[in-house]
Amino acid sequence: THPRWSPDGTQLAFLASDPDVTPLTEPPSAESFLDHLPQLWLIGSEPGAQARQRTWLRGGVSAPAWSPDSQRIAFGTLVHPERGLETTPAPDEQDPYQRFNRDVLVVTRTRWKSDSIGLVGDYVRQLALVSTEGDGGTRLLTRAFNDLGAATWSPDGRRLAAAGNLEPGGDQQRRQAIYLLESEAEDAAPRALFWLAEMRGNDVAWSPDGSRIAGCGHDGTGKGHYGFQKLWIVDAETGGGEPA
Repeated sequence: THPRWSPDGTQLAFLASDPDVTPLTEPPSAESFLDHLPQLWLIGSEPGAQARQRTWLRGGVSAPAWSPDSQRIAFGTLVHPERGLETTPAPDEQDPYQRFNRDVLVVTRTRWKSDSIGLVGDYVRQLALVSTEGDGGTRLLTRAFNDLGAATWSPDGRRLAAAGNLEPGGDQQRRQAIYLLESEAEDAAPRALFWLAEMRGNDVAWSPDGSRIAGCGHDGTGKGHYGFQKLWIVDAETGGGEPA
């Protein structure tokens, strides 16, 4: 799924299951779905090219986005806030803890299940980055206790934008912000640029010159889910925004 051309047109990124991971044959228990989520693959655009797997993450990969220079891919992955990135482990059936506790779900947050995935417990969707060549590995860009939406690159490749609510208790609120983060920074906290009372769809888009960001939502604080969604244009430096 999710085929994405590299900006230079030489490669395609896509998501697929790891062929070495046994597919689920019965409803997943608690966190067992984590080892069965799609991974990121790359394939050259020339005829006969062979696909190569680029990630092996327990939290899988979603919404891949190429950097403008075609050297990196940002994506979403499910992460436990205390453990960070985890690679897909080989099951150890001889370990009694793994055998008899794999379906024990520990929950300390409000949004502990997903209609599309299942019981996620304390796992949250965060942003990560992987280089397309070499052994650079995968780097976690955000480490928060609430979910972030899909990442969008600025045209110069220096920054990423994503929507969410990373404040304490943000998983119990409808209000969301457009966040900015530096693509080269290590453990830099995302900066909230612009808040809305609700963003029903959390996709955002940069203008071609990188000066503005577009998003959809409403600013009616008393309207909850029933506010009229508008298109907003936000200044990428000052955070000032207004309806288009």
